[in-house]
Amino acid sequence: MTTLDDAIPSETAIIGLSGEITLVLPLMLVIAAGMSQFSAAIADTLGAGGVIENESRRRIPARTSYLIITALALALIWNSHIYQVISYASRAFAFYYLLQSILAAQLAASVLAGRNRYLRICSYSALALILLVITLFATPVGG
Repeated sequence: MTTLDDAIPSETAIIGLSGEITLVLPLMLVIAAGMSQFSAAIADTLGAGGVIENESRRRIPARTSYLIITALALALIWNSHIYQVISYASRAFAFYYLLQSILAAQLAASVLAGRNRYLRICSYSALALILLVITLFATPVGG
């Protein structure tokens, strides 16, 4: 681990560090990471294609939406730095959970009663506020 003392953090630092451990580990890490991301990309594209088809009331078929989604993803990755893409993804997750927190606060307001109701409403609202700040002001860390 002495190689970490003077190391500059980068998106590929773990690969270099793993080369210090064994010769085959960097290759295994790259293949595993690539296949993991490929699998997630396929699943997300299929899911988004179905959502677009449903929300457009079948005016845009899923097959067409796959092409649109893939083109937009390629454009985003081609024109953005890796840290910027990660920032966009993190902000999207924060926005999704912001919506979930708002729904949870609304549900607590309509279903619960007494002290527990106000505690839950305040907790979910505070979480929603934090997530709103993340969604609006998150910036990429590196490079």
